[in-house]
Amino acid sequence: MNSRKRKEEAAQHSHLLQRQCATCGAEFSSDQEHRAHMDWHFYRNKRIKSMCGAGEKEEANAVPADEGQEVCPVCGEGFERFFSEEADDWMCKRAVYMNVPAGCFYEDIEKSCRGPILHVNCR
Repeated sequence: MNSRKRKEEAAQHSHLLQRQCATCGAEFSSDQEHRAHMDWHFYRNKRIKSMCGAGEKEEANAVPADEGQEVCPVCGEGFERFFSEEADDWMCKRAVYMNVPAGCFYEDIEKSCRGPILHVNCR
């Protein structure tokens, strides 16, 4: 590959990196999409921080319940479930997805890539 071709590819790659979310790694084809995504992270984080008392912790460390998975594959214990008004769904309390990095939101990761549900302490 010639030098010019490498420089063009490097320029294209660096341009993509400028449109990559530093929080979850999602990539965007336009600055507008990237800004809207970053706004989404900001307002979601703000909403979580503004929740009061137990609700904040309950929603922050919870993932949608999976009827096909009743127990944590690491410790073998069941999950405590609750109904989330905000998500309008049953959730597993104090739980995370194995393949979703800490600090990222599971909504940012395609469902098929999230992996099994684990207890927060089993990660």
